[in-house]
Amino acid sequence: MYLRLSDKEDAAGVVKQGFVTANKLRQRDIAELGLKDTPKELWDAAETYRRMITLGVNAGFASTEAMVQQIPDPVLRKYEEVMLARALLGVPVRRYLVLSANGSSMVGEVDISYDQF
Repeated sequence: MYLRLSDKEDAAGVVKQGFVTANKLRQRDIAELGLKDTPKELWDAAETYRRMITLGVNAGFASTEAMVQQIPDPVLRKYEEVMLARALLGVPVRRYLVLSANGSSMVGEVDISYDQF
């Protein structure tokens, strides 16, 4: 909404708070025994980082890039650096995973562009 109102400063504040939330989710994901064998790129924290990156490249690239560099986990940080580059190129950064009861899965991408506002 802030970007629709051309308020990049408050949008950047939302991104900053989102990274705080993603870091808390990362701690929760680490403690979740069921996620031990799940790739980190599929964790809730990774999705939250991706959402903030999508918004952040339009709200304030330099501050968003700095927050990505502060992600404590090196695997997630590298992954989110790629997502940052994808966002700059306008390539979808959001992913979703659908798991079926029979064990099959499907991964897809969702394109949510905030730069059109």
